[in-house]
Amino acid sequence: VGKELKSLWEAFKKCKSNFDDSNRTSVHIHVNCQPFFLNRLTSFLALWAIVEDPLTEWCGEHRVGNLFCLRFKDAPATIRYIRDFIMNDGQTGIPDVLHYAGMHPNALKKFGSLEIRTLRGCSDPTVILDWVETIQRLYDLSGDYPDPRDVCTSLSSIGPLAFFNNILGPKAKLITNGIKYDSNTLAATVYEGVRIAQDLCYCRDWD
Repeated sequence: VGKELKSLWEAFKKCKSNFDDSNRTSVHIHVNCQPFFLNRLTSFLALWAIVEDPLTEWCGEHRVGNLFCLRFKDAPATIRYIRDFIMNDGQTGIPDVLHYAGMHPNALKKFGSLEIRTLRGCSDPTVILDWVETIQRLYDLSGDYPDPRDVCTSLSSIGPLAFFNNILGPKAKLITNGIKYDSNTLAATVYEGVRIAQDLCYCRDWD
């Protein structure tokens, strides 16, 4: 992904393209979920839910509480619809009204992807690449949890801060350096995130 993004930016530079930042747009990332079974989809969403708060904080001024990229905790109906989708083997519809969620699940039906709308409008390739690589890490790590319940039990076994650092790996320091959370605040947001994730991880018998 990184090489492709860098090549694209070089092509833009070669064509002398100019980018202007705008407060009317944001960076949207589509995560391909077509190879996923429901268990891996759930594990990815659980990992996202746990770190969504600090990631949204990192994504820039005016992203927290923004009506065009609402977090799960801002719009709890999003979790309810995703939970119904998982419990009913993907046969339950996801309404278009969720289009403005930060993690947009309606794209599953349209494109076989999850759309992440959280990052601010940005013309800095380094920031965008950092963001893509952060999401890529969650994407790759979701494959390590064939039973989504293990996401929650892993956090319980090592604690919120160690879990945060483990799942974000080399990007953990990037995120914590870019936000104003102390360790207690960060731990509290991770605990809040796992409580949201539990609604998905324990909504069915994965055995």
